[in-house]
Amino acid sequence: MLMKYYRLRLHVATWNVNGQNPPDNLYKLLGQRNPTTPEPDVVVLGLQEVTITPQFLYSDKWSKQVDDILSSSYTKVGTEAMVGVIMNIYIKKDHQWALGQVEVRRLKLDSEVCTATKVQFSLVSACTRSDSLSSIVISQLMTTV
Repeated sequence: MLMKYYRLRLHVATWNVNGQNPPDNLYKLLGQRNPTTPEPDVVVLGLQEVTITPQFLYSDKWSKQVDDILSSSYTKVGTEAMVGVIMNIYIKKDHQWALGQVEVRRLKLDSEVCTATKVQFSLVSACTRSDSLSSIVISQLMTTV
């Protein structure tokens, strides 16, 4: 029996926005470098120190601008916000068929907060974490059998 394999381009980015408004151009941060560079199939964006006001609790300025940029080619499949830490996951619309389970969780670690995600694609899962302490996103791919 032959199995068909697909190559997925995963773009994982993080940014400590320091309470600032988003700049006019977020394309490079989102892996959208130029027209000759292939777009990533999956975009995971972790943001720290985002100012979240009651009216923007689940739709902050950063996420809104990212949604506007990616909405024509991508679908948002997961989002989580917790005390200024936000994680958003987008998948290209033509890869939705391969999407399995999406888990987005918020965790409190002592005095710090963290958002964590797990996205299942056919036989591969991708895990990411974004936290307010280290301001980094850790990504690892694990093949499952």
